[in-house]
Amino acid sequence: MIFTLYKLNLQALLPGRSWARGGRKPGKVKIILLAALYIYVVAALMFTFGVLFNVLLEPLYALGVGWMYFALFAASSFALGVLGTVFIAAAHLFGAKDNEMLLAMPIKPVHILVSRVAVLLTFEYGSSLLVCLPAVFLWLRSGHGSAGGMALFVFGFLLLPLLAISVSLLLAWLLSVFGGGKTRGKNILTLVLSVGFLFAYLYGYSNIQRYLGELVTRGEEIAEAFRKAAPPFYAFGAAVAGADIGQAAVFALWAIVPFGAVCALLSARYLKILTANRGSVKVKYREKKTRASGAAAALVKKEFAHYWNCPAVVLNTSLGSIFALAGAAALIVKRTDILAYIGQILAAAPWVPLPALAAFAVMTLGTVNSLSASLISLEGKHLWITQCAPVPPQTVLLSKVCVHMLVSSFPCLAASIVVSAVIADSAAEWLTILVIPQTFLALIAFGGVALNLAFPRFDWISETHVVKRSVSAILSMYGSIALLAGLALLYAFPLRSALPLEVYMWLCAALFTAGAIAVFAYLQKGGAAKFEKM
Repeated sequence: MIFTLYKLNLQALLPGRSWARGGRKPGKVKIILLAALYIYVVAALMFTFGVLFNVLLEPLYALGVGWMYFALFAASSFALGVLGTVFIAAAHLFGAKDNEMLLAMPIKPVHILVSRVAVLLTFEYGSSLLVCLPAVFLWLRSGHGSAGGMALFVFGFLLLPLLAISVSLLLAWLLSVFGGGKTRGKNILTLVLSVGFLFAYLYGYSNIQRYLGELVTRGEEIAEAFRKAAPPFYAFGAAVAGADIGQAAVFALWAIVPFGAVCALLSARYLKILTANRGSVKVKYREKKTRASGAAAALVKKEFAHYWNCPAVVLNTSLGSIFALAGAAALIVKRTDILAYIGQILAAAPWVPLPALAAFAVMTLGTVNSLSASLISLEGKHLWITQCAPVPPQTVLLSKVCVHMLVSSFPCLAASIVVSAVIADSAAEWLTILVIPQTFLALIAFGGVALNLAFPRFDWISETHVVKRSVSAILSMYGSIALLAGLALLYAFPLRSALPLEVYMWLCAALFTAGAIAVFAYLQKGGAAKFEKM
């Protein structure tokens, strides 16, 4: 039973399982494109970690603290595992849509828990591999490796995800408690905690060069502080670097004991957690006038309410907007430092005007927003309600485009206004920073809905599965990144000497606008017909 539940839960989390409501199988071209996309994503992540570990390896061994290389590997794998699974764990273990159905069957709650934890562990091992492979490759290539160290590395790698998932399960439980109906401001609280954790991780990663410089000058002091502050990771590093079986046993205790304790705690209370009735926030009725609105406005309000009530959806589809607002605030507070850093970038590429760089940065942030590529799938089993409403399907599809524009375009426009006020010297520069990014964001908004029509997914058990792992969301994000990168490379190499960058960017804006209009025309006819037949 546990293995059967494990397979079903794993299939539910994998992207591309259901390409249409009827479960139609994908064609070979779609499978090849999806496989190529995932290979690219995995290669990009492994390359990023490879660059990091390549910078760290030799300086740490030269300082005589080679164990810290593996300790930092373990810490990076741990942070990536927690960040990647905590929200999936909250939705998959405590907020899954099929909880009531499973509990109504002759299935023990502990079997449901074990199968779901096993699925999360599978993803933990997958994310850990992204960090492990470049780290161990560089270590073996450097000649510092040994047979005993390699054996203990494999041993530690098998245990490391247990430590990460223990923390993920506890955090997910806390998120489910905070997400109870009686908690006021639960969405804001959950979102603030999530964004705060993400910013802390990114801040540490972005300052790795400064930390490395301090490590070179204060190596022994920092290593000793790290050993005291993070004993599990020190035990892992010392075990691998020194082939120390004793430290390996210490790390095994750090990994197994918390995991066993958390699983025992959850298994004893899992049925109570799933069946807990936390009620709802009591709101006093106040008589007030209700303004009448049209069908389109009502649909936009409905979509936006659903969006705001799902913090996981907000976090996974609107990070670009969050970073845009955070960047605008940082530019106001630390204008001098940021402009100095930008000046260093422009010194390496003097042919790039500052307004063009600013517009490109805003467009890059827009690629992270993939909300429109998930809104049809998020209808789930309630799609028929929207289809039966006395509203043209064109209006339904355009309402989803409007929600994406509200979530993505307005924060990016606010960031563009702040940037323009700081760096723009003419009306032409203002227009470059304000207008060009909006044309690209419009293309993403329309294109996302079209992609979701092509690759809908309605068999999800949590919204997180749709916004993080559905084919349409992945294609929207990485497709827009590829488009932007391709246009940048096209200008950087063959066109730079023949065309001013400002002219090229306005030509790209015309291309984005034409693309958005073409997709709009498709949604009015073919897209609307396809939506009606779903």
